[in-house]
Amino acid sequence: MQGDSLHVLRSDLAEVVEACESGDLAEAQDAAGVLLAGLDAVLTRYANALQEYAIPRPY
Repeated sequence: MQGDSLHVLRSDLAEVVEACESGDLAEAQDAAGVLLAGLDAVLTRYANALQEYAIPRPY
């Protein structure tokens, strides 16, 4: 994972935390959805790389 991708995921998580702290559950849910989509994209790239080299997934 590249540093910029990690930074974006961290920023997305910070938005979730801030929204929760302020009690804005709708914003927290939206920010969590963005975070989940980002993590899903990283996981998909990871799984594709494993498959390309015939490496079994560890999960």
